[in-house]
Amino acid sequence: MTPRDTEPATGNASSLDTATQQQVAIITPEAGQLPARPAAIDDGRRRRVLALAVVGAAIVSALGGAAVGSRLKSPADAADDRRAPVASRITVPVQRQALSSSITLAGEIQFAEPTPIKLAGGVGIPAGDTAVVTRSPEIDQQAAEGDVLFDISGRPVFVIQGTLPTYRSLAPGTTGPDVLQLEQALQRLGHAPGTVDTVYDASTAAALDAMYANAGYRSVGPDDDETDRLRQLRDAVTNGEETLSRAEADLVTAGQRTSGSQLLSLQQSAAQAADAVPRAQEQAARNDTTATTTVTSATAARDAALTARDAARTLLELASAPAAIDPATGEPYSPEEIATRRGAAAQGDVDLSERVTALADAQSQQAATAAQGQLDVRTARDAKSLADAQLAEALKPPDTAGAERARDDATGALQQARDDYAAAQSQSGTRVPAGELVVVPVLPATVTEVVAQPGGPATDVLATISSAATQVVARVAKADSGLVTPGATVVISLRDLDLEFEGTVTFVGQPQNAGDGGGSDGGSGRLQVIVQPSDPVAIRDYVFASARIIVDVASTGGEVLVVPIAAVSLGADGRSRVEVERQPVTNDSPGLTESVTVEVGLTADGLVEVRPIDAQLDEGDRVVVGTETVQASNDEGNGSTVPNTSTDSSQAGVG
Repeated sequence: MTPRDTEPATGNASSLDTATQQQVAIITPEAGQLPARPAAIDDGRRRRVLALAVVGAAIVSALGGAAVGSRLKSPADAADDRRAPVASRITVPVQRQALSSSITLAGEIQFAEPTPIKLAGGVGIPAGDTAVVTRSPEIDQQAAEGDVLFDISGRPVFVIQGTLPTYRSLAPGTTGPDVLQLEQALQRLGHAPGTVDTVYDASTAAALDAMYANAGYRSVGPDDDETDRLRQLRDAVTNGEETLSRAEADLVTAGQRTSGSQLLSLQQSAAQAADAVPRAQEQAARNDTTATTTVTSATAARDAALTARDAARTLLELASAPAAIDPATGEPYSPEEIATRRGAAAQGDVDLSERVTALADAQSQQAATAAQGQLDVRTARDAKSLADAQLAEALKPPDTAGAERARDDATGALQQARDDYAAAQSQSGTRVPAGELVVVPVLPATVTEVVAQPGGPATDVLATISSAATQVVARVAKADSGLVTPGATVVISLRDLDLEFEGTVTFVGQPQNAGDGGGSDGGSGRLQVIVQPSDPVAIRDYVFASARIIVDVASTGGEVLVVPIAAVSLGADGRSRVEVERQPVTNDSPGLTESVTVEVGLTADGLVEVRPIDAQLDEGDRVVVGTETVQASNDEGNGSTVPNTSTDSSQAGVG
C-alpha cells in the first residue's frame, strides 16, 4: 500500500476534497456549452460526494480487519484441528418386506405382423379332385370371427381367433388344445358347443353343423379313416360270430377223450411253460438291477451338478455384491473375474440341465424296464396257466364244462365287438377338414392383399389380413431364455410415461422373419421375445416407443426380514453374519454390537433375506453397514464428518 492508502479516513478530508473537485471539474461542461449551475448547487454536490467517499473508506477498512482476524487461530484451536478423528458406525434398520427377483428386457412397441392366410390341408372335396378357388375376398374387406374368407371348390374357409394354428382335421373323439380353441370360438359365435373343454363330442359336432348352416354350407361327414375304422369293427363283429359258431360246435364234441399223443404234447407244453416263468422272473430282476444302478449313477451326477451350480452361483453373487473384495488379492473383483464367474454359473446351469435330463431318461427307462419285466412275467404265468389248464382238462374225465366256457367267452367277445361298433357309429359324424379352418391371432382384421383369384389353384398364401393390434418385441440372452417361457404373464412398462400394462409372452426363439425386431440374431446369442398385451389396443398409441418387459423369476412369497447386502459379512467358518447395534455410540461410550449368524435367502434390489440362527434379530433392529469418522472439536458444531462405508475385505460378502 502507498502511504496515502493507509491514512486514516478522518485525516484525508483535504485530499478527498481535492479529488472531488477534480471529478466535479470533469463532469462540469465547458463554459459556453451549457448554462452555468448556481454555486449553491455545486457546493451541495461536493458535500454529498465527500460523505459517500468517507463511508466507503470505512467499510473497506472494516472488511480488511475481519479478513485478517479470520486467519488467526489460538493454540487451543490449532490443537483441536490436529486431534484424531472419532470413529462412528453407519447403521440401518432391519425391515420386513416381500422380495422378488425379476429380469427386465428392453423392447419396442410395434404393430403386429400381417397374417398370411394359408390352408393347413385339404377341404371337404372327394379325393383326387383339384382344389380351385371359387370365391375370394375384396381388398379392404373386413374379416370378423366366423366369416368365410374363401370358397375352395365350393367349400368354405372359415376364420376364427386363436394362437394355435390349424394342423389337422377335427372329428368326434378328437382331443387336444385345438379342440378347446375351436369350442371357445363356437361359443363366442353363439353356437353352444356344450362343455367347453378339449374333447370333440356330439355337442361340438352340433355346434359346427349350426356354424356351417348359418353360413349357407353343409358340414362334412365321416372321412376315409373313420370309414375304415367302422369297417374294421364290423369285421370284428363278423369274426366274433364265426368264433361263437366254432365254440358251439366244439361243445358238441366235448365229451371225446384226449388221445395219447395229444396228452403228451400238452404235458410238454405245461413243463415248458413252467420253466419259462422263473426265467422271466430272473431276467426281469437282472434288468431291474441294471436300470436301478443307472438311475443311482444319474442321481449322483445330478446332485453333483446341482452342488457345482449352486457353488458357482454363490461365487458369482459374492463377486457381484457392491464393494465386494476378492479375499485372494484384497482388491475388488475385476470385471474379468466377475465375467468368468458368470460364465461358470451359466455353465453350471447347462451341466445341471443335462444331468437332470439324463436322470429323467434313466428313470423313464427304469420304469419301462420294470413294466416290460412285469409284462414278461405275467405273459409267462398266463402261458403256464393256460398250459396247466389244458393239461388238467385233458386229464379230467370228458365233460362239457370247458366247451361251455369257450362258448361263453365267444359270446362275450361278440357282444363286446358289437358294442364297439355301435360306439364308433355314434362317434362318426361331422368333421372339420384342416383346410376349412384358418386361425389368426387378432380379429376383426382387414384384408390387405389378395393373392388367389377365382379360377386359380388353392396353393401357398391365398391372402393377407392385418389388424391394428400391437405387440412388444424384445430380446433375451440365450442363457436367460429359460426364464422367459411362452404363456408367462409379464408387465409391459413405459417408464418415461409412468404406465404399466399386463401382457403375455407368445413367442421365444429366433426371429420369425428376417428383420423382425431389429434384424436377425447375427450370432449375438440373443433370442427374440414377443409379448402380446392383454388388451390388444392398450398400447396402440405408443407404437415405436421403447418399453421394458419385466418378468418375475423368483419371490419370497411373503414378508421376510431383509437387510442391505452390505450389512452381511462372511465369517472364517463360511457362515454369514450381520453386526447388530445393541447400544449406540455416545461421547462417553463406544457402544455395543452383537454378531448374529444368519441364513441368507433371496437377493434382490440391493437387499437380501436373512433368517437369524443363533440370536434374536427383529424388525427395527439396526445393523452396521459401514463406519464414518467425525473430526472432534471443542466448539460445538465445528467438527467435520467423513463417511466411510468400506468393510473388512476378509469378511465382506454374502454366504
